[in-house]
Parts: sequence; C-alpha cells; structure tokens
Amino acid sequence: AYKNWVKKFGEEQVLPTLDLTNDQLFFVGFAQVWCSVRTSESSHEGLITDPHSPSRFRVIGSVSNSKEFSQHFQCPSGSLMNPEHKCEVW
Repeated sequence: AYKNWVKKFGEEQVLPTLDLTNDQLFFVGFAQVWCSVRTSESSHEGLITDPHSPSRFRVIGSVSNSKEFSQHFQCPSGSLMNPEHKCEVW
C-alpha cells in the first residue's frame, strides 16, 4: 500500500529530528495502530475472552515475516525479527 502511495504522490521529505527513513516510519506507524497500555488484569481477561493474539504479538508476527521490514531495519538473518523461515501469504 505504501509503495503504491509513493508511486502516485512521490517520496515524502524525511522528518529532520528522527533518525528513521520513510520506509521505517511506515512500519512504526503500523505498530502504533496496535499500541496500548493494559493492566495485568485486563491483559489476562483479553487472553480468555479475545480470540485474537495480543496486540504485541500481532505486530511482531507480522513484521518479523516481512522481508521488507528486515531489509529496512537491517535485522540480522536468523534473528527474532528476521527468522530464516518466514510465513509468506502474498
């Protein structure tokens, strides 16, 4: 989606105070969608009642299976965020 947006509108300027590329900021933005603060009681209740993975693992699971993420953040091959075997859907 982001690459299509860049093709249509062109590259955006890099934010001067952040040491992140626009590609890296795309992944940061994705992670922020799932950002939340929960009490331990709320987390426990969520594990029991919510059929979905906790937010943290939704982010880690998604980006650790993304070749683009590991390229843009230069994650070492075989590391937690760049496993050797990835689950690719598309």
